[in-house]
Amino acid sequence: MRLDLMIGLGIAMPALLAYLFTLSPCAYPGESGMLIAQYSGILPKLTPDFPIWHGLVRLA
Repeated sequence: MRLDLMIGLGIAMPALLAYLFTLSPCAYPGESGMLIAQYSGILPKLTPDFPIWHGLVRLA
């Protein structure tokens, strides 16, 4: 049982560190960043595409 915990932590910690060091501090520019800006009200909505983004922004 203890060996399983050590192996799990040995795998999880480098993965967590790699994730944290490569994490973007803000919305990454591109299509997803544009959609976030449009649905949060920073930019005007140009087209009614991607209704899932509207739902995700309302949840946040």
